[in-house]
Amino acid sequence: MTFMLILLLHTASQRYSSKKSGGVKEISSKAELKKITKKNRDKLIVVDFFLTYCPPCQRIAPVYESLAAENPNVVFLKVNGQQGGELARSYGVRGYPTFVFLKGSRTLDTKPGANEWTLRQAIKDYAGSD
Repeated sequence: MTFMLILLLHTASQRYSSKKSGGVKEISSKAELKKITKKNRDKLIVVDFFLTYCPPCQRIAPVYESLAAENPNVVFLKVNGQQGGELARSYGVRGYPTFVFLKGSRTLDTKPGANEWTLRQAIKDYAGSD
C-alpha cells in the first residue's frame, strides 16, 4: 500500500514538473520572465507559482493546462518555487499555488490558492483588459 502511494505521488510530481507541456512554459528566473513580458507586451501573462510536492498544486495543474489550451491569446507560465525562489519572493508569494496576472510590466492581480472558478474568472476578466 505504501509503495503504491509513493508511486502515485512520484508519477503526479513528474507529470507536474515537466519543463514544457501544452501551452505552459516553465521558467525559473527574472531574466526569462522579463524576456517573455517584453515579447508579449499586449498579452495577458499568467504565472503559476507551484511546488511539485504540493497537493493543491497537483490538483490545479490539469486545470491550468486546459486553460492554456482554451486561451491561446494568453501566455501561461509556471515557476517551481524551489528553483525560482527569487522570482517567487519578488512577487510576494507566501503560499502555493499562487497565480500572478501580468500585462506588460504591470502586475494586475495575485490569486493564491487552487480555486478553479477564481482562476477562470480572473483570466476572463484580464484577458480583455488594457
